[in-house]
Amino acid sequence: MGLTILSLNSKGLNCPQKRYYLWKEALSGKADIICIQETHLLQSDAHRIKHRLFPVVIHSHFDKKRRGVFIAIKNTVSFSLISQVIDPHGRYVILVCKVNNIQYTIVNIYAPAVRQVSFLRKVLQKIRPVQQGKLIICGDFNTILDPSLDSTNPNRRFAPSFPSSCIPKVCLMYGVLNTAKRRISPSFLPYINPTLGSTCFW
Repeated sequence: MGLTILSLNSKGLNCPQKRYYLWKEALSGKADIICIQETHLLQSDAHRIKHRLFPVVIHSHFDKKRRGVFIAIKNTVSFSLISQVIDPHGRYVILVCKVNNIQYTIVNIYAPAVRQVSFLRKVLQKIRPVQQGKLIICGDFNTILDPSLDSTNPNRRFAPSFPSSCIPKVCLMYGVLNTAKRRISPSFLPYINPTLGSTCFW
């Protein structure tokens, strides 16, 4: 049985309307797992992202209304948590788990706007000692990864030192390949910048 995973930068979920559109997108897309970046929710606000059809929600918070990521699992999925690594700065969540009796390591990342490559190396080093089964990395790398999807100029070229050029090389060093297809959510178009807030699977 395949899994449908939604990964999206929400640009903040303090607004009820945005939470409504988030769950609408998850349900209309028949997502089994959702990985959301930039929740902007404090720990005291975690109850706001509860949904009866997604009873398992694992959230990394920040101490201000910035950053924040979470992974939510739908109730139709057989889910068993083995271990988790939660960043105290709201940048990533690493789940080692069984989903429908298959082992996965699921990672949700929200990279900073600078030093993205160093950040990714750090997260990959955190993943290595705990990884079990198939590795899925979702998130917002805060850089243009694919000019044809993430830039208004699809023919744009980047210097070798630019994060867009370096990140794929770092991923290959750690045996991580980009195999997912991406699309922009029509429901979230008023809230996201597809050029700067690209969300992708790795």
